[in-house]
Amino acid sequence: MQHSVELVMMQAREVAPTAAFYVEALGFEHLGGDADGATLQRGSLQLVIQRDPEFTPASGPRVHVPVELPTLESVWEHDRASNPDLPGPQLAAGGIFEYLTRDPAGNVVRLKAPIPTSAPPTPR
Repeated sequence: MQHSVELVMMQAREVAPTAAFYVEALGFEHLGGDADGATLQRGSLQLVIQRDPEFTPASGPRVHVPVELPTLESVWEHDRASNPDLPGPQLAAGGIFEYLTRDPAGNVVRLKAPIPTSAPPTPR
C-alpha cells in the first residue's frame, strides 16, 4: 500500500525557531535537519524549512494545517497575548474553524479544526 504525503517547501531566515513552532505548538515530528534546513512531518503533511537569509514572507497562507480545536485555541490565545484586538477563529464551510497565524519566520499558516461533535447521551 502506497501512502501519499503533501510536501510543502518553506523558507525562514532562521530555521530553529520556525521548526520549534511547528513541533511545539502544532505537534509536528522533527525528522532531521541542521541550521540550514529542517524536515518536519505531521500525518501526511511534510514541511521542509530552508534557511534563506533574505527571506520576505508572503501575505497569504503558505500552509494549511489540520489541528484539533484545543490546539487552534492555544495558538490563538498565544497570539492574543501580544495583540488583544486580534480577530479569533472563524467558522468556515464544512463545519470547521479556521484561524490564520504566522510562524516565527512570518509565513502565514491557516489552522483548520473540526467543530467537536458531542457524543449522544448514554442510555441509563
